[in-house]
Amino acid sequence: MGLITLAAILWFFAGFGVLYLKTGSGTVGEAGTYTPAGDLVWIGPLVAWAIVFSLGPRGRLRVLWSDPVRLTVDDGGVAWQVPGQPEAACSWDELGGVSSGANWRSSWRSLWRRDGAELVTVRGPFVDEASGARVELSAVIVRVRPDTYEPLDPRHPDRACVRRAAA
Repeated sequence: MGLITLAAILWFFAGFGVLYLKTGSGTVGEAGTYTPAGDLVWIGPLVAWAIVFSLGPRGRLRVLWSDPVRLTVDDGGVAWQVPGQPEAACSWDELGGVSSGANWRSSWRSLWRRDGAELVTVRGPFVDEASGARVELSAVIVRVRPDTYEPLDPRHPDRACVRRAAA
């Protein structure tokens, strides 16, 4: 999708270049330079790109994005598959918790072992492959194992979860 986005940006500026070469002006609509056919040829692909980009990696459009990191939460624990790396897993007994963070560029989730060692950090949002709905890893873990894990901040259960204190 990054290459398609770059192509859309270049297409946008190339349209101004063609307009300038044909009219000597860089202003759209000046001196009869606007035509519906020209608008469709120039802006149509940009609108199509914006729709595909806003829908995100779902359904058949998934092939436009890079291979996702696959996380599986089940009775045995959490397993993950990072493209280009072997599959790894962590049992519930070893998993200490999940933390999250974000900056101006992206968001990430980190899985931690009980001893504080980082297992894996994954960037981007998580999507349930069955429903296509966006999900938060810490909320899923708390839902699957409420006896063992609790949200770090009950007001924001999507940010992080930790093991419950031993009673």
